[in-house]
Amino acid sequence: MEVISLLNHLDAPYEGLHQEGDFVTVECPELQNLADRVNNVAQLVLKGNGFVYLNVDNQYIDDIEKDLPVQGEFKPISTKPRKMGAHISVIYEDEMISREIWNLEEAGEWFNFKVKELRYIDRGSHRLWVLAVEAPGLEHLRTKYGLKAKLQGHDFHITLGYESLEVERDAA
Repeated sequence: MEVISLLNHLDAPYEGLHQEGDFVTVECPELQNLADRVNNVAQLVLKGNGFVYLNVDNQYIDDIEKDLPVQGEFKPISTKPRKMGAHISVIYEDEMISREIWNLEEAGEWFNFKVKELRYIDRGSHRLWVLAVEAPGLEHLRTKYGLKAKLQGHDFHITLGYESLEVERDAA
């Protein structure tokens, strides 16, 4: 039986997306088209090691890859069988242990999210491409267990992959 989490429908405030941060927002007209086509509800999974994530439709990665304005070599997150594929990280293992969360009653429930922006984060020799998502239910889930609303202070997101950045070297 599929259960939509009641945390999606709490009439409680939530933070929403940050307007500024260590990211760059990229205009992508195809993004709304993709968000309208792909399922914006996903099941909450608790792995055996304590990592909690939403198991998102891999179509987000498969469909948007061709529209990314990358200039270097792009390596998407693997969507092959036995790989984690598209997901939204919700709670890290160390948070579960430090808060002594031994039973996550919402595991298996379904959470809504809205894809809002295409972003990248420069990481020196590579650029991380993500889809920023708004997910009030996930914020409510984290605060229910005494955690901050956002995982490590970052917006919830679907990681798309990494772009290698060419480093120009001066001729010696």
